[in-house]
Amino acid sequence: MSRLEKLNNRLLYNARFTVHRSVSFQRENGITGQKWTKVSSLTDLPCNISYSNRNALGNRGRMDSPDENLEEANSVHILASLFCSHLHPLYAGDRIVVVKEGKSAVYWAGEPFVYPYYQHLLLLDSREA
Repeated sequence: MSRLEKLNNRLLYNARFTVHRSVSFQRENGITGQKWTKVSSLTDLPCNISYSNRNALGNRGRMDSPDENLEEANSVHILASLFCSHLHPLYAGDRIVVVKEGKSAVYWAGEPFVYPYYQHLLLLDSREA
């Protein structure tokens, strides 16, 4: 990696990510199973990540709705956008582990938007509050 690439990575990127993919395997009993495997060529790569919060608060987004579903209201949906090099082969459904400021989070990848010099990937993290 050149000095210019290293400088570019430090200025543009605020996090690192690793990709895991679902792969099929044959069990001893002959049944095909699925497991998550780390993609060795897509490990500890620089990225920029930004977040927006989408709380599930019903159709109108208000807590005073009489038909409010409490189970839905207690879930938190975080939509993250990941920006990285356009050279990384990323796919919808990949499991993306992002490390930013020493904290890691696991996301599910949406369809990547690939541009001439970078790509934008929507990531979804849904968990119970």
